[in-house]
Amino acid sequence: AFDAGHPLVEAHPEAFDLRAGAGWAGPVDPRREPPPPGLALARLSGAGADAVLDWAAERLGAFAEAGVTGFRVLHPERAPPAAWRRLIWSARSREPSLCFLAWTPGMGREAALALKGCGFDLLASSLPWWDGRARWFVEEHEALRAVAPLLAPCEAPFGPRAARGRTDDHARAACAHALRLAAATGAGLLLP
Repeated sequence: AFDAGHPLVEAHPEAFDLRAGAGWAGPVDPRREPPPPGLALARLSGAGADAVLDWAAERLGAFAEAGVTGFRVLHPERAPPAAWRRLIWSARSREPSLCFLAWTPGMGREAALALKGCGFDLLASSLPWWDGRARWFVEEHEALRAVAPLLAPCEAPFGPRAARGRTDDHARAACAHALRLAAATGAGLLLP
């Protein structure tokens, strides 16, 4: 999303959905806030997409040159796989060691599987939201590891901590349990 007055929006208006700036009247999705006024949403396929993708690739390259070594991509399903392939390839042509993590918890299975071949190094496991019994976790794990190795968060990154509200001994045990599960199921760990 860009400010409607951004130079890229002004130079390539065909690459943006400008309805957000004019009191957008798109379909209502109760799960999401409507876009604020003055917002231009980039289109990552079709007319003008090349300009947006070139701009994004340049930004990623600048971040890499400044020392950033990896990127966590939130909502990767909002861009077509071809856009991710192009961006990741472009960024790696400047810095081959960059790491790209697709944040996939909560994503539909089909959308996550569509990321195969896009260049993501890791996908994120849904381990923190598993109750320890439901089959969906094993099914998700098996399906998604065909796309890329799974990074296992020990806790939900912005959720309650495992030790919260527990005595020292119980907190230590809860944290050790979460760490053991993540180590057993992930190709790497994410420690919030």
